[in-house]
Amino acid sequence: MSSPFPFLTQTTGKIQAFPPRVLNVTEEGSIIECHIQITDGKYGQDDILEFTSFLLIKKNQTSSHGYLVSKVITPTPIRIIRRAIVTHNITKFIDSLPSLNVIIPLEDFKRNSENITINGTLNWNDKIMRFTLCPINKKELEDSALPYLGLVLILAVIQAFAFVKQMDCAKTESSLKRSSYNTIVFMATSDAFVCHVHVYLASLFTPSSLAFRFSILLSFLYFMIFSVYDVKYIFTIWKSQYGTVSQRSAMLLYLRLYATLFILFILSVFSLHYFLIVCFSLWMPQIYQNIITNNSQVISLRYIIITTFPRCVLVLYWFAFPYNFMNYRVDGVLVITLFSLVFLQIFIIVIQKRYGARCFIPKFIQKLCINEEYNYHHGWSDIAKIRGTLECVICMAPIENTHMETGCPEIVVTPCGHVFHTDCLASWIDYKMDCPTCRAPLEGVF
Repeated sequence: MSSPFPFLTQTTGKIQAFPPRVLNVTEEGSIIECHIQITDGKYGQDDILEFTSFLLIKKNQTSSHGYLVSKVITPTPIRIIRRAIVTHNITKFIDSLPSLNVIIPLEDFKRNSENITINGTLNWNDKIMRFTLCPINKKELEDSALPYLGLVLILAVIQAFAFVKQMDCAKTESSLKRSSYNTIVFMATSDAFVCHVHVYLASLFTPSSLAFRFSILLSFLYFMIFSVYDVKYIFTIWKSQYGTVSQRSAMLLYLRLYATLFILFILSVFSLHYFLIVCFSLWMPQIYQNIITNNSQVISLRYIIITTFPRCVLVLYWFAFPYNFMNYRVDGVLVITLFSLVFLQIFIIVIQKRYGARCFIPKFIQKLCINEEYNYHHGWSDIAKIRGTLECVICMAPIENTHMETGCPEIVVTPCGHVFHTDCLASWIDYKMDCPTCRAPLEGVF
């Protein structure tokens, strides 16, 4: 039978134990609850490395016998077992719990739970595993973290620079209306999560160490990217797409944003893999927005690559690099899944840019699901009969009547009945999505 705790089959490991909680005091001794985090120092951590042990500690003893609780192998929730221990009603749970025998220096455990060595055996389903758990060397951890922290600092600067350039390029009303709100929300979620991760990493380091200062700096940088760039851009897109934003609608916008962040963070607690898959689907909303607006030129391919690159590097470090300083286990399936998802999205956007935003959607689906667009290149003979000689009010050049019966790609006829050169109106709508003559809104694109 394979071991439910493969790292305990190793002869050594690393441990971080939290201060014990006294749950009950009996005549025989005290029942304590110990929460322990373990890494084997080789292949790393995953979701089975946290467990709770309930031990009966007698006076002046140096060893103890108890039971191990883990969400991987214990069907009963820990809170129910804890309540049963307090009320001395644990008999019905004992058969399902692994037996844990440990030898610990109790005085050291009470005084400083992070600097102890635990020797013991784990007995589960008649299988015995011996283990020795050593304290984490913080100095070694801090030294190994510095290259990673320097790498993340470079990635944060690249990401911030790319975001500022995109905000500058997409500051026109036309570009903002074609941008996806949800894409920026996914970016904001991943940035907030990276900020949270580095706050946690800072808690592992000595406050006077360089690694601690780097972690705090990175937390601040990603917090600034989230709170200044991401949130501001989200609000700007919302305002351009929904017009003037009242105080009530602004409140609803922020409520929606932070509710989304909260739900995704809850997802990260239960399944980090699914959380990463959602965050790496960040370009899906923009692909959908391209289809709706029938335009794929609002976001440059360079920006897409530069924005996605730092996120991919972080995933490669944590889940593909076997020597990462936190010893996280290599997960090739997750890495391949995330990179395939990213490449698929970039491929779709490239296809949209080259062949049109709706090129891969069959015509019958477009007719059923997408409203038929106004044809900007139809003939303008009726307008010419009424107004006579026409001229483009943008460049003040005359409109040639060569194709006024059938229309042509070089001439645009707006829904409000005004005629312009295609290139002239294309330059105009980069700044205003309304008619240069009568200020009527321009629906769709050409």
